Amino acid sequence: GDTVSRRHVVLTRRGIQWSGQEVPEGTANGTYLNGQRVVPGELFELRDKDLLRLGWVELMFHQGK
Repeated sequence: GDTVSRRHVVLTRRGIQWSGQEVPEGTANGTYLNGQRVVPGELFELRDKDLLRLGWVELMFHQGK
């Protein structure tokens, strides 16, 4: 089966600040920011080198300049 939902997290940018939000309908495996489970539907800020885990897939966020 799939390890990441088709619609898992929405990322948005305001100026230089990025934030994310797990899609409210949720995912089977959850979303984690630096090892901490994020609350579905609640905004979280992303900073350079944060680790974002979507199910079994882990991504490192890099803030461009």
